[in-house]
Amino acid sequence: MNGPDRAGYWEAMKVEIATLVKLMVWKVVPLSPNVNVLDFKFKVIPDGNVRKFKAKFCCRGDQQVYEVDYFDIFAPVLSWTTVSILLVLSVIFDLDTKQLDNTCTLIHAPITEDVYVHMPRGFEKEGKLQRSLYGLCQSPRNIFEHLKVNLLKVDLIKCRSMSLYL
Repeated sequence: MNGPDRAGYWEAMKVEIATLVKLMVWKVVPLSPNVNVLDFKFKVIPDGNVRKFKAKFCCRGDQQVYEVDYFDIFAPVLSWTTVSILLVLSVIFDLDTKQLDNTCTLIHAPITEDVYVHMPRGFEKEGKLQRSLYGLCQSPRNIFEHLKVNLLKVDLIKCRSMSLYL
């Protein structure tokens, strides 16, 4: 934050914090002994130049303690073979394909564990997370469970072969 692009990054950080506050990601409370430090990261293009000032609020999952901050973790991953088969089928049957990029994906999933955080310098609010954040060990599992519940609510059914994994 001491470099020549400080103002751009500061504005990006304010936008990220405003988004998290709007989505009620944490509740301001006094800190407990189990505090996780949140860091900001930024994206650069391969030559090192800044393409866009962007801040992402990430928890330091490496500071989490098993059976204190998290219990069960996993991250389901789609196989490229599956993607290829679906694309081939869409061509054979002349189906339309769509792509989406869901912003703030993990933040939509609630968190059940008590995880406490403190803000970086300049954002001096401490609190307890109410939603998953990037970097937490359990965030991929939380968003998967959240999506599964909501997809079942709209009458989608799970593939039988997935039953082995869920």
